[in-house]
Amino acid sequence: MILLCSFAVGLGLRANTKKGKHSTLVTVYLERKRTSKGIRSIVRPLIGTIDPTCTWMELNSPEESGMALVTVIGNNGQSLTDRIEFSDLKSVLDVSELDLGVYTISVEFENGAIYIGQFEFI
Repeated sequence: MILLCSFAVGLGLRANTKKGKHSTLVTVYLERKRTSKGIRSIVRPLIGTIDPTCTWMELNSPEESGMALVTVIGNNGQSLTDRIEFSDLKSVLDVSELDLGVYTISVEFENGAIYIGQFEFI
């Protein structure tokens, strides 16, 4: 009986999310891959936070950065490309059109710095 109730509650929670998807990760860490001066492994990561409804991702840059080109590519063939501007080290990316799947996200800044990470909607 308890198992049946737990299963029904799980289905109810999943049904209330948009398109039945939710994020398995609340925070995404994007590692800095290269700069115009070469590889730097000591630099803090760019941090992405996905909202519980999976409609947007807030990106927090570890440095002053200005404009960036964001590319999201999924294992399901879906992709998203957007140019965003960071103000006060933060920016928001709309991810509401992405379906279920595993995605690789790349953020390339004007100064040549590239951050890469991965997230999943299930």
